[in-house]
Amino acid sequence: MSAVLVDQVPVVPAGRPHLRLVVDNGTLADREVRAAATRARPPVHPASRWAVRALGVVLGGLLAIALGVLLGLLLRAPVEGPTAVVTVEAGESLWSVATSVAGPGEDPRDVVERIVSLNGLEHDVLQPGQDLVVPAR
Repeated sequence: MSAVLVDQVPVVPAGRPHLRLVVDNGTLADREVRAAATRARPPVHPASRWAVRALGVVLGGLLAIALGVLLGLLLRAPVEGPTAVVTVEAGESLWSVATSVAGPGEDPRDVVERIVSLNGLEHDVLQPGQDLVVPAR
């Protein structure tokens, strides 16, 4: 009696007699190349990981700043009413500028608030030569 090994029997897919399964184990060099390709890649140096993370943090921060500026510009309150530009003279204060541009019967405190809002001032100290946007009469 002769023995037939299962892996030596040609396999014919059902319903497709013209197709035949061909098993090619390749040469020893081919198998070594495939084995080398499937091995785990070499470990990444920790300094490289930190560099990539730091770059990600920097880029994320720049993106957040850019989006913040863009949203600030989009959500900024539009200027209401006519405005003018005045140049601050030596010795002038925010109050003196507000009283000089305030209309008749207009409260200078409201004008000061409006000047602060129009110019985005964080404090009330003015410098000689500074240009201020003020409400026009």
